[in-house]
Amino acid sequence: MKVLVYSTHGFEKDFLIKANQSKHQLVFCKEKLSENTVDLSKDFDAIALFSSDNANAKIIQELKTNGVKYISLRSVGYD
Repeated sequence: MKVLVYSTHGFEKDFLIKANQSKHQLVFCKEKLSENTVDLSKDFDAIALFSSDNANAKIIQELKTNGVKYISLRSVGYD
């Protein structure tokens, strides 16, 4: 599966590569998901976004139009 990882931070890239275990083709970009960057998702099966990315209804519809079938959210919680 071809996966675009939006909002890639330096501290997580090595971890994501290791966790992937070469199962999927990961493509990293520093850009946040937004109306201006949603076109980067064309020809990808999935995207991984960060909690600060914009995934409003219009953008999700554009992702679907671009062929994206899966969305993964990277976020952190704390007590």
